[in-house]
Amino acid sequence: MKKLIADFEANGGKWNNFEVGDLFDIHPTSSYKMTNVDLFKTKGNTPVVTNSSVNNGITGYVNLAPTEKGGIITYSDTTTSEAIFYQPDNFVGYSHVQGLYPYDKKLWNEKTLLYFVSLFRKSANNRFDYANKFNRAVASEMFVKLPISSENKIDFNFMENYIRELEQERIRELERYLQASGLDNYELTEEEQKAIDLINNKKIKFKDFIIKDIFDIATGKDFIIGNSEKGNIPLVSHKNSDNGISIYVKQQKNKRLFNAKNTLALADRGVFYATTQDKNFHIGTRVKALTFKSGEMSEEKRLFFTTTINKLQIFFTEYLVNATDSLPDLKIKLPIDYQGEIDYKFMNIYIKAIKKLVIKNVVDWKDKIIKTTKDVCNK
Repeated sequence: MKKLIADFEANGGKWNNFEVGDLFDIHPTSSYKMTNVDLFKTKGNTPVVTNSSVNNGITGYVNLAPTEKGGIITYSDTTTSEAIFYQPDNFVGYSHVQGLYPYDKKLWNEKTLLYFVSLFRKSANNRFDYANKFNRAVASEMFVKLPISSENKIDFNFMENYIRELEQERIRELERYLQASGLDNYELTEEEQKAIDLINNKKIKFKDFIIKDIFDIATGKDFIIGNSEKGNIPLVSHKNSDNGISIYVKQQKNKRLFNAKNTLALADRGVFYATTQDKNFHIGTRVKALTFKSGEMSEEKRLFFTTTINKLQIFFTEYLVNATDSLPDLKIKLPIDYQGEIDYKFMNIYIKAIKKLVIKNVVDWKDKIIKTTKDVCNK
């Protein structure tokens, strides 16, 4: 990476500020103007990009025709700079989701737009929140620093090569991690394959359960981050990135330390985002701690619960609509056994299978990228 930048500068390359509005037409994405209940009623393959700051802004997949073509950048004008994403696929737009449409489509591609996303986020960082709106007039007047060639034109080749080299660096890190952790073995057991088949064939029965019947709910207290001494205890806030962790602090005597093995964290105001943590943690304001009444749970079971709870995000995509008051009575769907009880065994097996499938997809992607790179080099 350093060599790439050094060669660029040695050949007369430099950086210059560009106004975002000179490069992109910014306007709201087209949507179906439906309620969330109606919009997400059918399940399909078309992603719906909402105001979420996680999962590339995608809240769910529906059986509707896309309203927008892929190959653009989206951002939410009602949340924070974390909700800026490149959208590779056709998708359904959503209220308050703005699109950045390149004026010159021939010059911009996936890699150069990804490069731009990182700079756009940097320019927007800490400037906007739920009260200070990230509207398109402000976005148009923002500046990003882009590489320019010796001819004083935007150097799209440098941007593309930078992202490509960054990908290769991450692939090398991934290979080392998979080998060291033993995760390169992702073959499903017979039991795990059966769990996948049961879900795919809709052979598992689900039942509604009320959150307050499963969890004890605690509310976070004020945390003045600037006054908190740094340590190794995660402080889970209302962020929906970095697994909800704002900073790591020393254990607070006047604030409860939650057991990661029996408690989930849930940001329920402004964003709706449940997480499971690796270490015991504190929670801040606008965060709830959901402690299992039945005791400690395996990581797989906790992951199943967070995924199920996060499906409720579709009801809380606007900042003014929060779950604080209604949280105890919200319902989540869980698998049940023949006695009608929560099937914890199935949850455990199913998530183990999903973990392996995710690793397999990552490894397949890695191998495909490596093969493509070698083919290009050989040519």
